[in-house]
Amino acid sequence: MRVPVRQKSLGDRTYKTPKTHLNKFRPPVTLSLLSTPTLRAASPNSWDAKPAVVLLQDGACNILINTGLPSQGPEIVEELTSRRIFDAQFTVATSPHLQFSGNLNLFPNAQIIAGRWHARDTKMTRWNTGLGYRMDLCSQSTYTIPTPGIFSIKNLGPSEDAITCRRWVRWP
Repeated sequence: MRVPVRQKSLGDRTYKTPKTHLNKFRPPVTLSLLSTPTLRAASPNSWDAKPAVVLLQDGACNILINTGLPSQGPEIVEELTSRRIFDAQFTVATSPHLQFSGNLNLFPNAQIIAGRWHARDTKMTRWNTGLGYRMDLCSQSTYTIPTPGIFSIKNLGPSEDAITCRRWVRWP
């Protein structure tokens, strides 16, 4: 397959550069905080915590990274409504804990993206999502890359998602 080229002239030299999708105009990918994270003492023996909820926009495609605690639901909906956003195409739950996935129900049409450990033996985890695999979301500008964590090391030992299974990390 031939890649179309364009010629650039710099002084007395002419260079050929490949034309790519990056040469075309695309709206920028933007990140916005929908809920600012806080951690403050509520009383001498307790803390009030609120996790960050992030909106990633790639053109008209909306991706929510974490959905916060259920108590943050009204704040998140208000922020999205003020931006004229009424649905998300994807929600990314970085953890199954409530502070990261407490409002998934607010986005019934969104495809949920979660780690293999958090959604064992589902259609989603039977996809090839191993190291080196890339899944485009909205465009070639937004995609997932597996970044294995160490959540399962303390509980079950190494797994296909654990960073300790890589050859360059020594498992005692």
